[in-house]
Amino acid sequence: MSSSHCLGKNRDSRRDRVSIRRATVPDLANGSRETHLLFDAINVQDYDRVLDLLQSGVDPRISDKYGRTPLHVASTKMNAAIAKALIDHGANFNAEDSLGNTPLHLACISSRLAIVGILLRAGANLSSTKSHSTPLTIALSRLQSMMNEKRTIASPEIKAEIIELINLLKNRALQKNETSSISDLCKQLENLNSSIVMPAKKKTQDEQQSNTKKTLFLIRHGQSISNRDYDESSAYRDAGLTEQGISQARALHKELEELEIELAVVSPLTRALQTCQNALPPSYDGPIIVLPEIAEVCSSHYSCGQKRSVIQPKFPTRFDWSNVPMDDVWWWPYDQKHASETHDYQTKRMQKFRRFVQARSETRIAVFSHGDYLWEFLEGGRSYPANCQVITYKM
Repeated sequence: MSSSHCLGKNRDSRRDRVSIRRATVPDLANGSRETHLLFDAINVQDYDRVLDLLQSGVDPRISDKYGRTPLHVASTKMNAAIAKALIDHGANFNAEDSLGNTPLHLACISSRLAIVGILLRAGANLSSTKSHSTPLTIALSRLQSMMNEKRTIASPEIKAEIIELINLLKNRALQKNETSSISDLCKQLENLNSSIVMPAKKKTQDEQQSNTKKTLFLIRHGQSISNRDYDESSAYRDAGLTEQGISQARALHKELEELEIELAVVSPLTRALQTCQNALPPSYDGPIIVLPEIAEVCSSHYSCGQKRSVIQPKFPTRFDWSNVPMDDVWWWPYDQKHASETHDYQTKRMQKFRRFVQARSETRIAVFSHGDYLWEFLEGGRSYPANCQVITYKM
């Protein structure tokens, strides 16, 4: 069971169930047609349709008669990418409904771990008290329940995501002094953290070469021109970022600075390179290595690259291109084959990437890659990544 789906299966109170039901079925008798379409798209979790409506100018801050906004609804769903898109387009992540619930309340009540993380990183208030409980209290309760339900945290990757969320909760509570019982709550957080014991697993030959655990921060590129136009034809070959994509990347400065990254690895495709260039905080002075093994899974001209001699001069000299051949085709030869990258080809380059990571001395690594690649790398164990979403992964 993915942590993106739930934190636990506590029996919700009647009030909680009403909160979720109202958020799921908004009353928009006076709303515009476009507003109805936005809520409908969120309810069926159609990310592409949501993005299309937001880009066409539909206001994500509209509310129904209960005060529910599109973000309230999205916070009860499983698709974290939709919540991220709403926030990126100006949704109020601290909006309160008629019961005093914020989107963070509903994400905690619905046990949507990934969305809780997105809201916290956006700056959502942990101590909103108009509701019957603060988001922090609800999150602690859900996390505690998850500790008691061992089958929900059988995956080491899910454990790593939970630990990351626990630390995020603790840091936010300490920095903002958002609760009067800060010491008691932080103690609970510490107890929860220590109760998660990562199980020993049989090491592969590659893993035996290094006993150092690695933390990867997997980042999908910002919105590209092809994403915006829903077109992957040859006219969009190796397309770059839109203005919105660049803004999405720059919005990562603070988050990446707090993650204390030691190494950045980036795909040689333009949209990933531009994301890396704009997302890394000015304080970062570590290596930036361009690596073909993390390029997009190639199924169209859109994911065909350019030769190093053409693309390298467009980016800062501190980018290390030594792993990319100068004048050879480093990407899947879609032009010649007119067929998608084979599973065997994809598997081999992912294995090569894992060996690269294990051979490095750095332990905290930012990986600027692509949606399909990250989805396959995580074996479908997480929601499909949104543009510029940061996913924590332990190796």
